[in-house]
Amino acid sequence: MATGSNRFGTPPVEVHYQLSSGAAIGHNTDINYGTQITDNLNTYDGTTFTAPYSGFYDISAGLTLNNQTVNAGVFVGIDMYVNGSAAARLDIFESQSTTNYFQVINGSVSKFLNQGDTLTIRTNFSGGTYSFQTGVNSYVSIAKWR
Repeated sequence: MATGSNRFGTPPVEVHYQLSSGAAIGHNTDINYGTQITDNLNTYDGTTFTAPYSGFYDISAGLTLNNQTVNAGVFVGIDMYVNGSAAARLDIFESQSTTNYFQVINGSVSKFLNQGDTLTIRTNFSGGTYSFQTGVNSYVSIAKWR
């Protein structure tokens, strides 16, 4: 068995990126996380992950509003898309009053992907354009261990 491989002879998939730009992001936009922390198989380009093997993947993603005013009744969320189609809602925040927020929006899901499937994390806002904190609180992590 190759070094770093699991019992099936394939190396694990370990991807972790953080948001590198606090630039404003609008509705229905694939998020470019940009800053690579780890990507052991070079399967993610900051926006799109391509599954190197078929199987279940653990996917976590998050964004943190950067002291943004959100009007009452407006929602701000993130969704996961596979091959361009909505696959899972990771999290959604609905403002109860008009105020400034440092709101964390994050979620995790285990999802079966076929080899070659593509995955993106996309914004889902009911209105507005928002900026987010860069670094550790705005991230995507993808792992497959067996």
